[in-house]
Amino acid sequence: MRAIGVLPNEKDAKAFAGFLLSLKIQTQLRAGKDGTVIWVLHEDRVDEAKQEYQAYRENPNDPKYESTEEIVRRVKRDMQAKEKEFQKNYHDLSHYWNYELIAPRRRPITILLVCACVAVGFFTRLGDANPRLIDSLSIASHEIDETGVVVEPFAKLEQIRAGEIWRLFTPALLHFGPIHLLFNILWLYSLGGIIEARRGVLRLAMIVLLSAAISNLAQYYWSGPNFGGMSGVVYALFGYMLVQGWIYDDATMRLNPRTINLMMIWLVLCMLNVFGAVANAAHLIGLASGLALGMEPARTKL
Repeated sequence: MRAIGVLPNEKDAKAFAGFLLSLKIQTQLRAGKDGTVIWVLHEDRVDEAKQEYQAYRENPNDPKYESTEEIVRRVKRDMQAKEKEFQKNYHDLSHYWNYELIAPRRRPITILLVCACVAVGFFTRLGDANPRLIDSLSIASHEIDETGVVVEPFAKLEQIRAGEIWRLFTPALLHFGPIHLLFNILWLYSLGGIIEARRGVLRLAMIVLLSAAISNLAQYYWSGPNFGGMSGVVYALFGYMLVQGWIYDDATMRLNPRTINLMMIWLVLCMLNVFGAVANAAHLIGLASGLALGMEPARTKL
């Protein structure tokens, strides 16, 4: 979604938006400092919409802007019918993706994080080897004694206080089992990729770093240092998109209800220990941090 211009009069903005809709160019109107901002929802129609906007500014009294009401009603009916059919057959996030969104150059941080998770999984054999690497990436050094009790050789978070700040974030790269890794990187690529493409590299980096640190600390104080996984970050990305898509009504960030149901059902099942020991504190605090970060007004990257 991209802003193409501002019209000082809301009535004029609505008339122009109706004209664009008659061309099957979907828009959103938002109040701005200098008037009503016109946002075009689909990247592939932005250039055409900009040309029409310029033409409107040059000649706003052109009769073609006054004779679109019936066309708009017909287009709206057609679009609503198509949307109902689309929702009936929808199963994943793919309606948010076009070439521009899935192109690697639009999601470098997302791809870097996925590669880092896979690389750490490979070198640790998903938690079964390389204890020195696992220890260096954990939030705190620890070992498990013969009775299964986690033993920390240092005082709580002493290493982080001594300067090993990376330990706040790197537990997110540790995964224990192929399903654990696959689940997290698929959701990371889907949700993170959309946010990065729509909000930019810095926004995604901020969400990932803050949610990783907060959710890792929460899990540490809840159950100790023996944990890992990107799921706290994944739930933060999910929470961010929930707020941006549904509260701020940004169609480009709106999750399908099936996706929302799946993520919430998974959250509840994990809390019920259906899948054994799971970092539930990281899930819940990650989700809460994402919801909080999403409360900023929508700022789509232009």
